Amino acid sequence: MNLNMPQPEETAREKEISEKNFSPRDYVETYYPSDVDVEKLLPILEKVSKIDSNIVDISKIAEEEGIDPEDLENLFILDFQRKLGEKIIEDHPEKDAKVLDVGGGPTIYQHLEIFQNIESITHTDILPENLEEVDMWVNDNPEAHNWDSYFMLTGANSENIGEMKKELRSKIKTTTCNALEPNLGLENPERFDAISEVFCLDAAVGTDEAKRRNISLSDTVGNIGNSLEEGGYFSMVAIRNADWYKVGDKKVPVHNTNEDEIENALKSNGFEILEQRTLIGSDKEKDGYDGVILCLAKKLG
Repeated sequence: MNLNMPQPEETAREKEISEKNFSPRDYVETYYPSDVDVEKLLPILEKVSKIDSNIVDISKIAEEEGIDPEDLENLFILDFQRKLGEKIIEDHPEKDAKVLDVGGGPTIYQHLEIFQNIESITHTDILPENLEEVDMWVNDNPEAHNWDSYFMLTGANSENIGEMKKELRSKIKTTTCNALEPNLGLENPERFDAISEVFCLDAAVGTDEAKRRNISLSDTVGNIGNSLEEGGYFSMVAIRNADWYKVGDKKVPVHNTNEDEIENALKSNGFEILEQRTLIGSDKEKDGYDGVILCLAKKLG
């Protein structure tokens, strides 16, 4: 379900990103291939769920397990979203929570560990092309990216995957957003019970528009807080020490951030950090970043 009316003109940031030739399909095929080896990854995901260290060297684990570091990053993100889902269901046992996904891009995997515990997911992005990619999947278009392997990683099997996909499709609503705006640029601003973002805020602050307007990472975290209920949860994922990341063979600019900046941004905007984890060992020369930072925080009253 797309909540947007047609927009006659591109926003400055949308135009900027489009001009950098961002391709939603290239992005999902680069980082979320549909043919992942579920049988091999499932036991590794189980191991990931039992790791309690705040700093994890994924290069060592990937080498030991014989998998790509990008696949291992995705497993850690899935596990982190599971923790968000557990927090949501603790506070909303009636499964009536409304979740906002800021800058969700063309992917739906980040919803797989939470959708069965909530009422709805508002999936947002600055680019209509990304929302079109998600809408293709929601509408069961045969040309959509195949996420079945990721469902299988999060509890689906041949008997229930059809019902799980049907349930998630019924809960996703798509609309545009802009993380640089105080109300996130939502057409109908409201407060949500939980907000999730994966690789959005660092990308938004890395744009020319953000630099022209002198918008910091802390400013965007404040924008998140404006749309979150008191006591609500915020799950944040960012790449570390990066000036760019790759989409296909293209380099896309991103804000260079680290653990200290993210911690300060959260605390200065009234968040309590519940958990913070850093995945180190990424190949910066090849990928543009040397790690991934995951934070789970709660908005204080």
